[in-house]
Amino acid sequence: MDYPGRERVEECARSFGELADIYYRMPCRKEGFGRQDIEDIFEELTGTVCRGCRSFGKCWKDQAAGTYQRLYEALTAMGEGKTEGDIRAGMSDACIRAGKMAGSMVWAFRNMRMKLYYANRLLEGREAVADQLWEMARLLDDMAEEMQRTGELKEPVNRRLCRLFDRRGAQVRKIFLMHKRKRRDELYITMHARKGECVPIRDLAGILSVVLHRRMVPARNSRTVLGAEDETVLFVEETRYCLLYGISRVPKEGELLSGDSFSYFQNDQGAAVLSLSDGMGSGREAAAESRKLIELLEQFLEAGVSEETALGLINSASVYEKKSCSTLDICSVDLYSGNCDIRKLGAAPTFLRRDGQVEIVQSFRTPAGLFHHLDPETQSFRLGDGDTIVLVTDGALDVFSGQKKEEQFAALLEEQTAANPRELAAALMEQLMERCQGKARDDMTVFVGGLWQRV
Repeated sequence: MDYPGRERVEECARSFGELADIYYRMPCRKEGFGRQDIEDIFEELTGTVCRGCRSFGKCWKDQAAGTYQRLYEALTAMGEGKTEGDIRAGMSDACIRAGKMAGSMVWAFRNMRMKLYYANRLLEGREAVADQLWEMARLLDDMAEEMQRTGELKEPVNRRLCRLFDRRGAQVRKIFLMHKRKRRDELYITMHARKGECVPIRDLAGILSVVLHRRMVPARNSRTVLGAEDETVLFVEETRYCLLYGISRVPKEGELLSGDSFSYFQNDQGAAVLSLSDGMGSGREAAAESRKLIELLEQFLEAGVSEETALGLINSASVYEKKSCSTLDICSVDLYSGNCDIRKLGAAPTFLRRDGQVEIVQSFRTPAGLFHHLDPETQSFRLGDGDTIVLVTDGALDVFSGQKKEEQFAALLEEQTAANPRELAAALMEQLMERCQGKARDDMTVFVGGLWQRV
């Protein structure tokens, strides 16, 4: 079925993609002065220092090559850290205005370096803009493809479904089936309850499950009861697994507020995301910075932006704010397959407990905001029923002495018998507090996720 407006969406996607390509093709960052920059400095020096000097003809006509070489060497020396006094001393034998020349050269050098800095800032910003444009093009492309893959149920199935819904008190206006790329199908049903009827949405999901021979559930945040006015309800295939989580946090000794922030996010496509950020320092300011990163991540994920692109955009935003360097730890689990992807920006190790064994997942990527260019590393694992994910901040590891703090925490985790994520998080924190005699030297957070197969 060709959905109205699909071609328009495709045109918008192409436009955003072409605009992103233009930004990507812009000049790259300059690491130093180019030939034209040096020519501009020399032109400024000849105009402010050499013009009017009685040796002008000798320097710039008779000995032009030598003069040019001396000035070039002086600029190179400044780039290596030489002072104005060093430059003046080095030119005193050849230039009768060595003092003025050295002062003007230092000023011109600093001015050109400042121009280079701001030019590079603009060039670096264009990559972040290009990433955002490219991601917008991708989202629109996906939307156009989904429109093209929108169809209807087979007529016998459609008739049976409408008949059974009508018996339950729901009158169906329209049914759309959307084939999601790399995801389960989604069913959109526009309907309303007959006058005087009270129809629970979950009852209709049960009817759907019988007709389609697969377990269907209403999407998250759906209404619980069908109203008298037409509304479109989304039904999705129920996930094979569910993810439960527990959190335990203790602020640094003397602080009222923890500088760590966390989030649990789940969408209708069966992705569950645990995220944890450790703000630089402690207290209110650290909490505000880490919360900002977590909120940005949630907004991107809700908009359909991929986690990898979201990390790049968050890093770019952090670079330009230059307030602090917070870490970011993301663990995404596909609740249909159990596939788990872990991505980190300077975060502490993640611990996976599977079949009684604990694995340590580390990454050596820097925190958000340190560098413009970011190449996020994704580490993938397959989880099953009863497996546990444990995210921590640095403070939780710093209670251990010695070099192998991660191994000591892993050993502590292996000793735990609790399976419930809340109980496990609380038990781990209790053990950590005992080790630091009840006085946390840094904010400590233990974020536990447990994967369970539905019955």
